[in-house]
Amino acid sequence: MNNKVSVYHNLLKNLTSNNQQLQSLIDQVGKKVLPYSFQSLQNEDQLKDKLLSQINHFEKFQEILINYSTENKIPIQSIFDSYWNYVLPYYNHLINIKQKRGLSSVISGVLGVQGAGKTTFSNLIQRIGEQDGKNVMVFSIDDFYLSYEDRLKLQEKDPRIKYRGPPGTHDINSLYQVFKQINEQKLPINIPIFDKSLHNGQGDINGYKNYPQLPDIVIFEGWFIGLRECQLKQLNPINNENDLQFAKDCQEKLKEYYKLWDSLHSLLIITPEDYNFSRQWRKDAEHKMIAKTGKGMTDEQLDQFVDYFWKSLHPQIYIDNQLQKNQYDLVVQLSIDHEIVNIIEK
Repeated sequence: MNNKVSVYHNLLKNLTSNNQQLQSLIDQVGKKVLPYSFQSLQNEDQLKDKLLSQINHFEKFQEILINYSTENKIPIQSIFDSYWNYVLPYYNHLINIKQKRGLSSVISGVLGVQGAGKTTFSNLIQRIGEQDGKNVMVFSIDDFYLSYEDRLKLQEKDPRIKYRGPPGTHDINSLYQVFKQINEQKLPINIPIFDKSLHNGQGDINGYKNYPQLPDIVIFEGWFIGLRECQLKQLNPINNENDLQFAKDCQEKLKEYYKLWDSLHSLLIITPEDYNFSRQWRKDAEHKMIAKTGKGMTDEQLDQFVDYFWKSLHPQIYIDNQLQKNQYDLVVQLSIDHEIVNIIEK
């Protein structure tokens, strides 16, 4: 089929011509990409059947998308672009895994640098699932930081651990027990509530959230979910032998997380075209917080903060390694403006 993207968009335009609202929403959707669930289709009839199914889904979830856009002050076009091109297809992908493998709960990891949109994706999956009669559990690796007291002890042993975040600063055993409970269908499931405002921003555990029902879908998100050992090198901000040794030590700690990664049934990676976009996204978010609360880090402080994370697990080194080894189910690549520029299916 010549120029499948063009055929796809012409069909989409024709099939939505009687729905002005849908027509206006899809007008700019994915002009450069083909939603990954369409990539393997071989002819125009298959594309048409798939499009009709997805349009029907849109009508079912349309109100959810509009409400989420309004509540979070995110342009509806951006929400719809994500939903249409990978959120809904990935949701269907997880349902298919659950059914084909006979799983009580399907567990998906979501890997993304700071500001990539992990939270938006996870929240949309949760709302779509609930509308579809599914119980969706969403939690982050950030929920499982060690207590403030335990992290102070960690810093005494290794002063290089300045902030929470790198491998070694999480309660791996508690997190593993949660996955074990899910797989063994044991209830209730308790997820820590980590309050990042406590102890002057150092954060601490502040109670637990109880899940009394077994989830159909679990979304587990974080900035290094699924990453594995790779060849390290000096790459800014890893600029000297001390930095490189810290990176190597963090990689050894990363291996302790492999038993968690082995519990995942699927992995989605949301990544920028250029990893430096993440630094700018983080600054944009900080500027908004300062405008709202009057509190936050300066750009210089933020650069030091981001450098610390990148020295521990540099995204360009690790995520590129993940892509080269095909250790993913789906990759979504974003521009500086969070527009989807590429979708890669394993």
